Amino acid sequence: MKLNMGSGNNILKGYINLDCIPLNGVDVIHNLEEFPYPFPDNYFKEIYIHQTLEHLSDKTKVMEELYRISKNGAIIDIHVPYFSNCGAFCHAEHKSFFGYNTFDYWCNPSPEMDTLAHFRLISRKIEFSGTPRLPMKILNAIITPLININKWTALCYQRFFCWIIPCENLIVKLEVIK
Repeated sequence: MKLNMGSGNNILKGYINLDCIPLNGVDVIHNLEEFPYPFPDNYFKEIYIHQTLEHLSDKTKVMEELYRISKNGAIIDIHVPYFSNCGAFCHAEHKSFFGYNTFDYWCNPSPEMDTLAHFRLISRKIEFSGTPRLPMKILNAIITPLININKWTALCYQRFFCWIIPCENLIVKLEVIK
């Protein structure tokens, strides 16, 4: 089973499409701020979350719920606005922001962590928009690969350049570890 969480109108074939609004193609209607989610433990082998987490109040509770409904080894594919993107903090319904290290909290367990969720980081990438305008094509083709050479180039971009040339998204893939 695969879940498209917060699907909106982006209905994916082969997935259970979940949203809080009864749109055409949505299979399950549920408010993602209400726990537990309407799925049994260890149910999904893949979860796709595109531009949804930033609308939710309690990231830790959401990550714990994703952990609960995922099988061991499941892949969670997350797309969120990067914090320096104007849309990240200007959108009236965004409740949280995401930087390069945000998901490290759930990938590097320590005794003082206040969460039950545990994931292995498969990949993360800072990216510019896929808009067809020439400047964005240049940024995607040249700067995005430079930023993502390794962790240190990404952190250097985040520390020194993200407000000069702000990117759009952070894409993270996690593996559930149970």
